[in-house]
Amino acid sequence: MDSLLAAIQNPQLLLRVFVALAVMATIVSLALPYIEGDSLGDRMKSVALERDRIRMKGRGDLTESAKHAKLTSTDLMMKDIVDKYNLAERLDPKSYKTRLLMAGFRDQKYEIAFVFYTFVLAAAGLFVGFLYLVVFQLIVLPFFLQVGLTFALGFVGFKLPSIYLSNLSTNVRSL
Repeated sequence: MDSLLAAIQNPQLLLRVFVALAVMATIVSLALPYIEGDSLGDRMKSVALERDRIRMKGRGDLTESAKHAKLTSTDLMMKDIVDKYNLAERLDPKSYKTRLLMAGFRDQKYEIAFVFYTFVLAAAGLFVGFLYLVVFQLIVLPFFLQVGLTFALGFVGFKLPSIYLSNLSTNVRSL
């Protein structure tokens, strides 16, 4: 026991032991990557396989979305109304089509919905304004002011889809 205590207290022996441990740790840390082997090839292969799987899934989703891109019954109803009353030609086709493209809507169903809702919201604004101001007379105003406010509500309804598109296109540009 005395000899062990003397060896622990010997500074030269402690220095040799720590130097030997440091050399051994250096050799192990340098040799370990060569001993373990190269896993980069396996990782690259698994990443390539995963990327191909994701790409095939995306292509499948694209073909599936193209199948479902047909107009639904609601879209067909809106298209019938737009075509029947020739509403698309009553708006400036170039301006709303370019605004739709800038907002990211490139399909025909978005054009139909935009034209449809532009006229529906205008009619709804006129109807609500007429009921609220003229029929129920909840606010007592002169007749011509009531009619003017009714038309103003119709105009606001007419402009709401355009405002929505403007906000979307600025958001798309900011991304």
